[in-house]
Amino acid sequence: MLWHKKRWPSTVKKSLDYPDEPLFAILDKTAAEHPDAPSTIYSGVTHPFSEVKDHADRIANFLASKGIGKGDRVAIMLPNIPEFVYSFYAIQKIGAIAVPFNTMYKGREILHILNDSGARAIITLSNFAPLINELKPDAPALEHIILTGERTLLFVHPESTVAVQIVHHREFFPTIEETYQRVGEILVEVLKKFGVHDAWYKHRGSIRVRGDKIVEQHHYFDMVTMLTQLGVMPGAG
Repeated sequence: MLWHKKRWPSTVKKSLDYPDEPLFAILDKTAAEHPDAPSTIYSGVTHPFSEVKDHADRIANFLASKGIGKGDRVAIMLPNIPEFVYSFYAIQKIGAIAVPFNTMYKGREILHILNDSGARAIITLSNFAPLINELKPDAPALEHIILTGERTLLFVHPESTVAVQIVHHREFFPTIEETYQRVGEILVEVLKKFGVHDAWYKHRGSIRVRGDKIVEQHHYFDMVTMLTQLGVMPGAG
């Protein structure tokens, strides 16, 4: 006899009756009945059910606007942060399939998951934008990179380092690939003038020296920016 057969508390049900409805419907119902009740607590901040539903709806609307729908795979490369919960429910709302995986995975492991699942989009931290951009050419199904959460930290010394950010109009370069290519070639020439003669441009903004990546160009979507432009974030025009 299993131990729980003998010691199971008489006041605790041995099985649960689950409602025959989608997971997101339970969220919607709970948010309607208990809007201010805490859903998650992260870093001391309580997020009520109404907030979770609101963010999930906005992300779902954005994904749908990009043509992602029933049966499509959407990868989630996020740690245990509120955005994971929002994204997971959003994917359920449009009938897509969530493909969550560990943020500690390396390039080859990530690429395998993206290709094996056929993910059309990935939701991840801004920190991982350069890595996902570099993998994107080898993941033909991946169309959208959606970023949220932390920002990449750049530490510079005021007396020895110059940080340059270039913002250009969308029509300045015909394609994203040409943007990477042309800017990459410029950076390679600059590096060679500073004595880094082994620098070479790989692809997707990656510049390497003897196999080591030393420069990354960023070209990606930010979740907040996209949702604002789409008109589904508060204050959007």
